[in-house]
Amino acid sequence: MDYEFSPEELGVIDDTGRIVRETLSAAPPLERLEPGGMRDLERQLALNLGPTGYMEYGLSAGKPFGAAAMAAMSGFAANTPPLFIMFEMGMRVFGRLVAGYGNAGQKQAFLDPLVKGEITAAVAVCEKTMNIVNDPLETKGERDGETVRVSGEKGFVVSGLFADVIAVAGRLDDGIGVFLIDREMPGVKFATVELADDYRHLCPCKMVLDDCVVPADRVIGPVGGHALLSSLRLWEDQVLVAAAVGMMDAALFEATLHAKSHRSGGKPVIAYQEVGFKLAEMHMLSETSRLMAYKAGWLDSKQDREGAVFTDCAKVFCAESAGEVAGGALRVLSLKGFEPGSLACSAYKWSKYVQVSGTSTEIARMRIGDDAL
Repeated sequence: MDYEFSPEELGVIDDTGRIVRETLSAAPPLERLEPGGMRDLERQLALNLGPTGYMEYGLSAGKPFGAAAMAAMSGFAANTPPLFIMFEMGMRVFGRLVAGYGNAGQKQAFLDPLVKGEITAAVAVCEKTMNIVNDPLETKGERDGETVRVSGEKGFVVSGLFADVIAVAGRLDDGIGVFLIDREMPGVKFATVELADDYRHLCPCKMVLDDCVVPADRVIGPVGGHALLSSLRLWEDQVLVAAAVGMMDAALFEATLHAKSHRSGGKPVIAYQEVGFKLAEMHMLSETSRLMAYKAGWLDSKQDREGAVFTDCAKVFCAESAGEVAGGALRVLSLKGFEPGSLACSAYKWSKYVQVSGTSTEIARMRIGDDAL
């Protein structure tokens, strides 16, 4: 693997973090935003990030998803894990779905408006549980002339409370289809998902489709079920791996800054051996996770057959390391770690979401074992 980034890639990485910080500083705090405000913020981010090339990774044939994309994404995530996850699930995963499986007309209709911030999007896959490996899809499309009638339920749709268009996965003919549904279409209903306050920033919803008529030009597929669902899960896991790395960077930065500036017993707390050891362990986990994230992206860019199982490895290691690093940061920060705006506290909470969403760390372990055996 080539770990060297080109000057252009380094520019994208640096510009992404800076633009996200500037955009957030000009916006109200996330906890004060309703779904409409989150939609406006997502659109503004897409508009601001567009000139950097960040939005093109995985969506443009000339800019495959790779290690540089992982680096830029983790820089975004370090600033705001919930907004990053929401943005990427709508922009990147939806965009890669259309770019990879859509026809020319669908690419033209959705990709350009998406990267310009003119529309917001979401992807609806999960139904009764977060697991799509052992919980087959019940949502189904039935052909009716030049349309498809779709019925079913989706239990957890990130950005679903405001997304303009939602890609709904379901059974179609002998495979899996994706139905590109406008939120105002007849036969579509939305309901809120009750979550703890911090996780409401994802603007998730339940989605019920009752004989929703979808035009043929809004249908992707049918595609072999394993290929399509595996792609969707891989792309989601890549987002979550980058989120975990970004969280660790933020938590470690906050803990290190505090350890150098806070004094106890007449000296900075970093001078105490046990604090230095704790920060060193956190740094090792963070840097190892970063290299695993980069390799997962690089394998994807090369379409290497080991890419999927290595992404499972990265998901387990990075997600669980994020919890350890954030927990260590809170122990260094003590009471300061529970003040409003604490990066370490946010990282600790969101590390738990990263562990159970996408391919959960336990299912990923089973898949790694199956591949090894």
